[in-house]
Order: sequence, then C-alpha cells, then structure tokens
Amino acid sequence: MARNWWAPWLVFLALAVALFLAFPEIRRIFALALQADPRWVVVAAVLLLAHYVVDAVLFKVSFDVVGVRSTVGSLVPVVFASLFANLAGIGASSALLVEEAARRGQPAARATAGVLLQLLLDYITFLLFLGVGLAYLALRGQLLAYQLAGAAALLAFILVLLTALYLGLRRRNDLRRYLEWIRRVVNAVAARFGRPALLAESWARENAASFATAAVAALSLSRRTLGNGGVGIAFHLLEWLGAYALFPAFGQPVAPLEALAGYAVGRLFWIIGITPQGIGVVEGTMALTYISLGVPVTTAGAIALTFRGLDFWLPMLIGVFFLPRLPGFRR
Repeated sequence: MARNWWAPWLVFLALAVALFLAFPEIRRIFALALQADPRWVVVAAVLLLAHYVVDAVLFKVSFDVVGVRSTVGSLVPVVFASLFANLAGIGASSALLVEEAARRGQPAARATAGVLLQLLLDYITFLLFLGVGLAYLALRGQLLAYQLAGAAALLAFILVLLTALYLGLRRRNDLRRYLEWIRRVVNAVAARFGRPALLAESWARENAASFATAAVAALSLSRRTLGNGGVGIAFHLLEWLGAYALFPAFGQPVAPLEALAGYAVGRLFWIIGITPQGIGVVEGTMALTYISLGVPVTTAGAIALTFRGLDFWLPMLIGVFFLPRLPGFRR
C-alpha cells in the first residue's frame, strides 16, 4: 500500500486538469472570483464546504435511525466523492454510500433505507426554503411558470417516494410488483438501444425491502428522528448563507429574502436534474431570478457562477481526490 501512495494524487491531478480544460465555466469562475472581495469569497467558501460536512451528519443520523453504524469522519469523503461520481451516472452517490456501509459489515438493505431517509429529509426540509423563496417572488410579482413547474416536479417526486414508503409498509407485495414492472421496462428500453440489462433480477425485491425498512424507521417518530429535521434545515441554511455572502463580495446590497429566492430556485433545478448535476441550468435560473429582483445583469451572473464554483466545482475537485481512495471505487 505504501508503494502506491502517489496513485490518488495522480488521479486527482489528471482529473482536475481534464475538468479545467473541458469546462470553460470553471475558467470563467476563476476570473470572476479574482474580481471579488477575497474576504467574503473565503467566508462563502467556508460556509459552502461546511454544508457538505453537515450533509455527512445528515447521512449519519439517517443511518442511526435504521440501525446502520457509521461515523461522520468516514462519511465526509464519500459525500465529497459523490459529487464527481454523480456525473458518471444517476444514483452513483447512493451506490458509493451503500458500498462503504457494506464494506464496514453493515447490511446493504438497511444502508439503502438510510439513504432514502436522508433523501426525504433533504427534500422535505428544502421545501421550507423553497416555499419562502417562491412566496417572496410572488409578493414581488416575479414568480414565473417555470419556477412553479419545477416546484411541482419536486413535490411529485416527494409524493412518489412517500407512496413507495407507504406501500413498503402496508402493501409490500404490490410495491414489489410495481418495481418489477419498472425493471422490465427499463431493461427493455436498454435492450432496444443495444445495451445490457441495467437493473438486476433482484432489484425489485431488494428495493421493496429497503422501502419497507425506511418506512418503519420513519414512522417510529422518535425524538432522534424528529431532530434529524433540524440537521436538514442546517444543511440548507449554510448553503443559503454561502450564497448571501457573495453579494458583499461583489459590492451588491441585497435583502436576505432576495438572496434566498435566487438560492432556492437554483437549488430546485439542481435537485430535479434537467442536466447532470444541473450544470448550466442552476447558474442560469439563479442569475435570472436575481436579475428579476433588480440585481444588475453582470453582477447577477458573477454571483451565480461564483456560487456554483464554490458550491459544486470546488467540492467536486475535493471529491476527485477522495474517490480513488475509496475501496469501493478501486473494485
């Protein structure tokens, strides 16, 4: 192992250079950040990196609910690595988290249930911020159809998850049949394009079991489970404050709710995933929201791009370093 200490650094440097060359957006972000007040940029960076540590805490408390042992220290590298892994495919971050839990001897089905609980806590607590942001836009007469459509898509997805949890708790066999139908459809589409089966034979059975485990844990409503919502709120609060800190960095006065509205719309289109990790869409919708609230076009674009640089590209580059160090990635 000692002879290969350089391998993660080599992979990190190679991927960092490739990303820098492949995405002109990264080069623009560097140029814009140099024009801002560095003190506020550092504040924003610290807040946004800290919010990923809180994300690891949210995974930890969600795993605790379903009886999966974990530590925040072991989850932080996986959280950062998942940002890069998700560029490779939908659900790659979940696979990394479940793989790491299984490597430590924890049941994979329960780990999957913990990931589901974290996802629900993330999305449900975000609805609080989204609701306030959209209400503020409505009061300012700037609420647009695409923002409502995005919110409706997120609500629909949350309802699908909640329905699956209910079926896993009360009608597990029905849930398994629905998931089996989805598996057949997905694999048929893949075969039509000459691709191998994407979902294994056991996919429906394993996921039905995971939803059932997650539902039992979620409905226990213990004091610890309710307290997890506070961790989810802290996760989004730090991200919003990170966006807020960039306004003084560019010398732009702004009300807290204006900063919240742009952040909420940007995060919304990151979650619903129109493009991988919302690349291009998050920055555009965030800038357009700020412009509609009176922020100058150039400043709004600079804030949106710098926010994405600190909230996604910088943590993802950190994740590039962690990724080859994960045993699951090596296998």
